Amino acid sequence: MREIKFRVRDTETGKVYQPEEICRIHFDGGELSAVLLWDETLIVYPELIGYTGRKDKNGTEVYEGDGVSILWDDIGIQTEEEGVVYWDDVHAGFYVEYDPDSSVPISSADIIEVIGVIECK
Repeated sequence: MREIKFRVRDTETGKVYQPEEICRIHFDGGELSAVLLWDETLIVYPELIGYTGRKDKNGTEVYEGDGVSILWDDIGIQTEEEGVVYWDDVHAGFYVEYDPDSSVPISSADIIEVIGVIECK
């Protein structure tokens, strides 16, 4: 089972906070309404950034929105591309989009390396 955790982006300031900075996530009527940080900062316009449950070849956690280099076996051919991690609602999983019309499930990756991380505070 994968670990469920999030980074949070303050959409007003653009700052991104790490999971260990998050104290509480508030929902109102099933909708995300605010995030409280341990330092008592209240983020009223938050965006949650999901952890994929995967770490790259260097042990770095891979999150939605991260730029990655990915290597996978595509019908017997080793394929390597760079792209951005996103959540696909239709397939209920994390994917790497490496071309506007092409993506691969992150679960198909043999090797992942984070090459660009969302800027953090």
